Amino acid sequence: MKVSWEGGADYYNAAKLEEIFKQFGGVEDVIIKTRKSRSRGSAIVVMASKEAAVSPVSLLLFQALFAIVMGV
Repeated sequence: MKVSWEGGADYYNAAKLEEIFKQFGGVEDVIIKTRKSRSRGSAIVVMASKEAAVSPVSLLLFQALFAIVMGV
């Protein structure tokens, strides 16, 4: 899955991203994408299974829906 973040390309490294995403399942690989822009970072996180890849997306969708419903 592709992930991106604000705060600079050096804000996260492969080990930190693996630590974050392994809570959803096995992580096979993390590839940090290098960019000319230093204000944003991005990476490809390869999850071990389809279920592991869907889990963080489902969590983010639930959080967004909850915020809309609650007016947050």
